[in-house]
Amino acid sequence: MPRPRVTALPGSNDIPALTAQAGVDQAAGLRSLLKRRSVRLLAVLGDCETRAHGACTGQLAVSLARAGHSVLLLDAAGSAMDALALRADGDLADLIDDGGDCARVTVRGAAGLRAIAARRGLPELIAAEAAGADFFAALMRLVEPPDLLILCLPPLVTPDGRLWLPLDGAAGESLLVTTPGERALTAAYASIKQACLPATRTAPAFRILVNGADGERDARAICRQLSDTARRFLGGAVGYAGNVPRHARGQLFGSGAAPPHAEAARAFARIAADVPGWRLAECMHDSYPSTATQTH
Repeated sequence: MPRPRVTALPGSNDIPALTAQAGVDQAAGLRSLLKRRSVRLLAVLGDCETRAHGACTGQLAVSLARAGHSVLLLDAAGSAMDALALRADGDLADLIDDGGDCARVTVRGAAGLRAIAARRGLPELIAAEAAGADFFAALMRLVEPPDLLILCLPPLVTPDGRLWLPLDGAAGESLLVTTPGERALTAAYASIKQACLPATRTAPAFRILVNGADGERDARAICRQLSDTARRFLGGAVGYAGNVPRHARGQLFGSGAAPPHAEAARAFARIAADVPGWRLAECMHDSYPSTATQTH
């Protein structure tokens, strides 16, 4: 007759290890729970070429969706949805006024991308100093929360004269689209400077997307010039995001998102692969108090 199998109980030497493992498991579970109740925010700003800024924002949003992310595009400039040939029946202002009729203002694009027009709603909230973490948390309760919220932003100014960035700009990096040339470089620096006002506040961080440099070397040289100047005079951090080659820019201005095989789409796919590693602002939603944190 086989002897019964006896399972050994943990000895006193095993208890600390088991307790530590339980703590790790609980921490992992907590992080997973919090992740489901948060959304990462990426603001995309332009220099002086609104149409190109919108096309780049829209293509990046589509590329992130193609990479498997759940993406919501909030288009306060209007140019991103135009570039993607998306038309909404309403605006963010209608969503606010109607108290939650999100089906009327949300449209779907390529790869499952969702988009909301915000040319009226967001500027009004900023002017009323009501576009903070509570607003984003409330918005996420009205729509199915995405992994990433991409904001296509025109130069919106706060009542105290700063360039508006989500969650006050200090919680994460923003993307600034610029083009080669002194005029564009000056406009890009002016945007960074206005975002850094007043000098006593923590300077926000930016990534630079060059739209139309001849090659990688030229694009990095443009970024380096902005980075050196911003660090010297503003104390701001400026990093490199990528480049859309000059001969591929025309692919962004069709009747929707560039097909995945196009060179412009491949450039944005490379940037989209890096975005999860960027330091982005993160806003809580669901039943948790509305707070803003950082994630790396």
